Amino acid sequence: VTEPDTIEFLEYIINQSEQDITLAEIPCANMGNCTQNKTIQELNLRNKIGVNIIGIKSKEDAYVFNPSPDMKLLPDDKLFVLGTIEQ
Repeated sequence: VTEPDTIEFLEYIINQSEQDITLAEIPCANMGNCTQNKTIQELNLRNKIGVNIIGIKSKEDAYVFNPSPDMKLLPDDKLFVLGTIEQ
């Protein structure tokens, strides 16, 4: 492993199930109409509720890591977000 701190950081996030940080998968379909035809920037989730979108999985099972703010979300997309349980 050439970057052990990166692995340790990811393990830390994953193991924080009862702490203040969580990595969650949220289907856009569960968010109602608020994501339809909107970009990540338009949703403004970081400023509104504090979560960071760190990835997206499309219905074709393609992963997008660190998606662009200009990326338009589709109803079948799944968001990978990093934040607290409350967020």
